[in-house]
Amino acid sequence: MLAQRAIGLAKWWRSRSWEGEELRGHGGCTIRTELPAGRPCDALGATPPTPLPPAGPAPAPRPDPTVEVGAIRRWWRSRLGGALLLEILICTALLFVYKAARLIAEGDVGVALHHARQVVDVERALGVFNEGRVQALALHNVGVIRFLNSYYLYAHFTVTIAFLVWLYVRYPMGYLSVRRVLVVVTALGLVGHALYPLAPPRMLHGFGFVDTARVFGPASYGAHGAYGGLANQFAAMPSLHFAWAVVVAWGVITFSRSHWRYLVIAHPVVTLGAIVLTANHYWTDAFIGLLLVPIGIAADRVMPRGNRNRLPRQARFDLSTPGSVPAGRLDRRASL
Repeated sequence: MLAQRAIGLAKWWRSRSWEGEELRGHGGCTIRTELPAGRPCDALGATPPTPLPPAGPAPAPRPDPTVEVGAIRRWWRSRLGGALLLEILICTALLFVYKAARLIAEGDVGVALHHARQVVDVERALGVFNEGRVQALALHNVGVIRFLNSYYLYAHFTVTIAFLVWLYVRYPMGYLSVRRVLVVVTALGLVGHALYPLAPPRMLHGFGFVDTARVFGPASYGAHGAYGGLANQFAAMPSLHFAWAVVVAWGVITFSRSHWRYLVIAHPVVTLGAIVLTANHYWTDAFIGLLLVPIGIAADRVMPRGNRNRLPRQARFDLSTPGSVPAGRLDRRASL
């Protein structure tokens, strides 16, 4: 009876579900320890570290504000930052002064016509008063006349602005030099407009001149013109149209390294035809405008450069790579 009870107890003992872990002792016997559910342990009863939850995506790094401030500071000090903004302001101010001075310098109609007859007399004495005959030849081709009208109206500013942008990007030190030349040439031209108001040939009667812009279009002056009333029609002496075109050609030939740079001579040549064949200027106007260009170049070379403390600032302005200006062309402008 006792033996049967012992066998039954042993079977029950083996069939019982224990939550624990079997351990083997020194004597080869198996020891089963009972632990709370879900808490495995080793033979010494030490609990291993709780496993960490599965790692998710790493959080995005926070932007460093010092990096952003440094990038903004570098941009502001670069040629496309504060320097560009300053140049835009300078050019806008100069354009405003240019337009305002031309309007202020507008003289009396009688005085302007009197000066026009003086110019005609001088050209006749020199044997060069042939603007009317040259225009008569061009009037045989209306397409050429319309092209010259458009060139006179649009190329004066668009070509000059495109040229300055190109210089600023490719040859910044050349840009500084050309800007000074343009300022000097324009200032002298405005003085001439104020001191000697001159009626253009299209306003002279009895000489056979045709106002091609009014007849064939596009019109530049007058109530229906592109300029409207915001233009001084007596600002003919000297011709800043031709002077600016010569400055553009000089700048491209001086600072560009392209073998095609001499093609830019076509710009002042076409401009000369546009101002004379449309009866907006005399040959004398173009000649006086041409004389202003070497004066502006000479003024740029002798203008005060300031002390050497300005050199670091201007060196920061020039971000072009070494050799961006042909050797020998920047030696006299290294202290700009």
